Amino acid sequence: MAEVEISEEGEVEKQYSTRHLGVLGPGNYFGEISILTNTRCRATLSTDTKCMLLKVPKKEFISAWCDVPGFRAEFLVRILGANCRMEHVLEHDLARSTFEAHVEKEHCGESLSFYYRAYEYSTKYANRTDDENCDA
Repeated sequence: MAEVEISEEGEVEKQYSTRHLGVLGPGNYFGEISILTNTRCRATLSTDTKCMLLKVPKKEFISAWCDVPGFRAEFLVRILGANCRMEHVLEHDLARSTFEAHVEKEHCGESLSFYYRAYEYSTKYANRTDDENCDA
């Protein structure tokens, strides 16, 4: 069963194939990529010390954290990198501010303003009936 594990105590070594990826200490987590991408974990984790890990099952991880746009965006932008979609960038505070600065520098800020207004309009009226839209 897929789960996210958060390190509370000790050190966990992370390795992929023969490549050492680093040591995870208290506050670090792993397993989120497998859940978000619906793939099997490909890294090998091991420890030489006593560890305490908090296990968060997939269902709880998705319902508690993935429904919060900032958390979801953080994971997806980090995992997908250059392959992330515009919606992931715009939900991620740091990525959005960097993107907005770039757009302004390139003199196309009005396109971004239009996108924000169109998105706001579509989310406000998307689930309404034609009659409800006419009464607005």
